[in-house]
Amino acid sequence: MRRTLLVFILPSLVSLMADVVYEGDRSVSGAFLESLKTPQVMVSLIGLGEFVGTLLRFLSGFLATYIGSSAALWALTVTGYAVTYLSIPLLAFATSWGQAALLYTVDRVGKGLRTPARDAILSEVADSTTT
Repeated sequence: MRRTLLVFILPSLVSLMADVVYEGDRSVSGAFLESLKTPQVMVSLIGLGEFVGTLLRFLSGFLATYIGSSAALWALTVTGYAVTYLSIPLLAFATSWGQAALLYTVDRVGKGLRTPARDAILSEVADSTTT
């Protein structure tokens, strides 16, 4: 029971903090990109990072299912959160819109890595509590 609580509570808190980090950034991204004098067409192309993240979710989900190892799932999850926790604060040091675009895309890559693996971990734990 204790393991179950740890697997649900700790990742939930980490996920909450990641949401605070990247959703807080999303709320000011337009003004930030404007301050970097980002051309309007490039602002729209930065949205391709969302596509990259979604594509990576598919690939990461396939990989998580194929590997099936708890250690690999945790590694993908931790790596994904680490990427977000590093990429968004690094935006404070971006001096060009190219750097900002790269960091926004890297953030979406982190989300693409962690989400399927995290969901697989939660699914495994939920299955073990119902049996």
